[in-house]
Order: sequence, then structure tokens, then C-alpha cells
Amino acid sequence: MATRGGLGLFGSSKNTEIMNVVRLVVILIATIVIAHSSALAQSRDTFSTSIPSFQEELSELLTAGKREVLEQLVKDFREEIIDRGVYTEDQWMVIREMAERMRLRKMNADPYYIGYLEVLRLFPTLADPATAFNDWHEVFGRMLQGIEGNRFQPVQRLLTFSPPFLTGQFLRLNELNTRWSVSSGSPRLQLDSSGSAVVVLEEGDLKATRLGDSIQIFGTSGTFQLEEDLWSGTGGQVDWRRYGNPEIACALNGYQIDMVRSFYTADSVTLTHLKYFPDGPISGSFEDKIFSVSEDSTGSYPRFTSFDQQLSIENIGQGVAFQGGFRIQGTTVYGYGSRRDPARIDIFSTDGVRAFSGLSESFAIRQGERIGSRDVEASIYLAQDSISHPSLNLRYDIAQKTFDLRRNPDGNGRNPFLDTYHQVN
Repeated sequence: MATRGGLGLFGSSKNTEIMNVVRLVVILIATIVIAHSSALAQSRDTFSTSIPSFQEELSELLTAGKREVLEQLVKDFREEIIDRGVYTEDQWMVIREMAERMRLRKMNADPYYIGYLEVLRLFPTLADPATAFNDWHEVFGRMLQGIEGNRFQPVQRLLTFSPPFLTGQFLRLNELNTRWSVSSGSPRLQLDSSGSAVVVLEEGDLKATRLGDSIQIFGTSGTFQLEEDLWSGTGGQVDWRRYGNPEIACALNGYQIDMVRSFYTADSVTLTHLKYFPDGPISGSFEDKIFSVSEDSTGSYPRFTSFDQQLSIENIGQGVAFQGGFRIQGTTVYGYGSRRDPARIDIFSTDGVRAFSGLSESFAIRQGERIGSRDVEASIYLAQDSISHPSLNLRYDIAQKTFDLRRNPDGNGRNPFLDTYHQVN
């Protein structure tokens, strides 16, 4: 179709002006609606002390802007709560007091009164509605009383936090990301000494889920700070049951979790792993993370790293001795060291004579099966002589007692073997 002045139908300046006017009208209407509901909340001298009158005033406040979603909320609230006589007169007086405190603070209908009504709809669905109502309102009322200036964000955070917490004990609920919850125990909502809302758990289980995977901390205690999404925990235990090994476990001391994230660390834990350490737990650090199946098919979490890098392990396999640090990542065990102080593997013949020694920063160990490593400084002993090399790839089959030693193609791997028996390189 031909155009005038080189402009198409949707490129004319006239249409652009019309669209700008439409946008302006939409913004103006939205502003008027919000301002009107805000003005109603702020202009009242007080809410009526007559419960029926108060109920009507509250409905009028929320439906003043003629917003369909709010009209539906008021309709549902009336049918579920008011018409059924869910709350006692004393409880309605508490509700009226909360609304009055919001009015005195000049808080808008959206989101504060709306969020409050959503919470009020939940209490009748809980196992102990009266206790939940009283405990929650104790926190909400004190928070409203302690507002400084126009700092309403903590109130809004409490109102959005409360529905998933009351119905599912969620500390953080994100449908597309990590969800943290108290899976066992009785968490309590309260205010700390600074007046901030916190959840306190004494001896319970903490659980995080994402994309089909989950991690848990059993028998822990702690405090969750709503405004920071921060959990500060003490005690508890994490095990390897996701891999069918609940007997492998870490006992936590103090730790923190940023619950926006899907992982956490603990600086000081003790590991019980009787397969390698039958004499008792060892100390170290710990970290855990949620993975989807597609992200982590090999299982590299939970992770533990020992503080001690001079541990002696004698039960890796017959004739195998290890000295160094101990690390476990998911299903894989590593012996580790450093460049200056590498880990050491010694392999002995059936008559107890040392046949092989290897030094490396890391050995992958499967008890009774195999040992593997890259960049091993290796020595094979023949009576009083030896064959050595500064950088080999090692694979040792424990059951078959066979070695696979190969030179690395780069760096020290290109150096020749040193044979003291034949006195040759």
C-alpha cells in the first residue's frame, strides 16, 4: 500500500500523538484510583468502634477505586469471613485496632490493607486458628506501633512473607528458584530486640528445594531475619542420604545461609565417615548446594574438606597407605595436599615391601577399587633401586594390583624417567 510522505500507517506523527495521549490518560486514571483509595484511608477521623460499621468502612476503603481485583477481594472476604462469623467480637476489635494504626500512619489501601485482608483470610484454615491469630497480631501490632516516619517496607515484607509461612512454614518461597522451609519443628514469628521481624526455630529440620533436587539440615536451631533473608543457625546435621549413605554425616556448629541463594557454607564441622575414620570424627569445613539432575549428574555436593593435611588412612585397600588431607565431594573421595606439601600414596607388596610412592596435590580414591591422579611425582622401587618420574598420570587398580602410568604430554611430563638400577634416563 502506498504511503504519504514516506511514512506507513503506524509511523505517522498523528498516530504517535494519539498513543501518547492514551498513555497519559491511563497513567492519570491509575494515579487517581491510587490517590482516591489513599485519601479515603487518610481522611477518616477514625474507624467506627461498631463492628458492622467498621466492616462497611473497610469495604468502602478497598472498593473506592472501582478496581475489579479489589472488588473481588472484598466480595471473597465478606463471604469467607464476615458472613460466616469466623472471628469473635474481640478478634474484630483487634482487627479494627490494626486498621486504625495503619490509618494513623497514612498507609495506602494498596498494598497494606489489601495484604492484611489476605492474611486474615488464612487464619481459619490453620490447625490452631486462635493461637495463630493472637501470635501473629502481637508481632504485627508492635511493628505498626514502632514505625519510624514513612518506613513501611518492614510491614510490607511481613505481609508478603506471612501467607506462605503460615500455610507451609516457608521462610522463602520462589516458584522459579530456591524455596527454603521448615520441614519439621515449630517456628515462631516474633520481634527481636531492634523491633525487626524474625522467625525463631528451636530444634527442627530445614529444607531447600529447587528443580527437583533438595537439601536438608536435620535437628538444627536458628533465627531467620525477614528483611535480610538471612538464616543464622546453630547445630544440626547434614548427611549423604541422597546418595544412599546416611551414615556419612557432618555435624554443624554455627553457620549462616543467605536464603536468596541455593548454597551455603559452614566454616567448622565434624565429619563422621567410619569407612575411612573408624576411630572417630575429623574436623573441617563444609558446603552444600542444590543442583538439578541435568546440572550435576555426577554428584559433587555436599562437600567436606579436612583441616588436617597430615591424616593417615590405612584402609583404602590392601597394601595401600595414604597421608594428607581428606576431601569428599558428593560421591567422590579425594586425598589432597598442596604444591609445597603434597599428599602421599604408598603401595606395598604382599610381604610388606614398599613397591611404589606417589606425591600429588590430589588423588581420587575409591576404597577397595582404584586410585587415580594427574601430575604425580612417582617412584617404583626395585630392591635398593628405583625408577622415578616427576609428572605421571596414575591409575591403580586395587583389586587387580595393576598400575597404569603415563607421562603427561606437557611440562615436566616430557622429562625422561630416571632409572637408578641401569643408571640411565
